[in-house]
Amino acid sequence: MSDAHTSMQAAGGRRIVALMILFTIAIGFDVVAIAGLAAVRGWWMLALAFGVHLFASAIVLVEVADVIAGRTRWHRHPNGR
Repeated sequence: MSDAHTSMQAAGGRRIVALMILFTIAIGFDVVAIAGLAAVRGWWMLALAFGVHLFASAIVLVEVADVIAGRTRWHRHPNGR
């Protein structure tokens, strides 16, 4: 395999790992918001939990679209610089 092909595979693997971390963080935000809803038991907290969920979902959607399109915000130089 060529160095360019190997480099592209490594970059793709890093993007997948970054997406999995992003998914985990987004789910964590949702869990915290739902736990807050259960603790407070107020209708205003439901609106806050829904807002947190929409915000986290929007970030994940944008990042997934960027990866599908071949763009990435976490650009690194191939030599690690």
